[in-house]
Amino acid sequence: MVAIRKSNEEGHRRKFLVVVDDTPECDRAIVYAAKRAARTGGVVTLLFVVAHGDFQHWLGVEDIMRAEA
Repeated sequence: MVAIRKSNEEGHRRKFLVVVDDTPECDRAIVYAAKRAARTGGVVTLLFVVAHGDFQHWLGVEDIMRAEA
């Protein structure tokens, strides 16, 4: 289901999505988004993607879930 855009409604806040990674451009993107959000009354949303291989400590939980299923 597609959400109806509410940008014209009162109380709507502009959102700036910044992808967080290890590149030098990331710092500049965060500063830019923060300044734009401050000027326009918006909010900054940060996205950091964790690789699947980094969650090895959850493997025991997965085994328990499979056993219970």
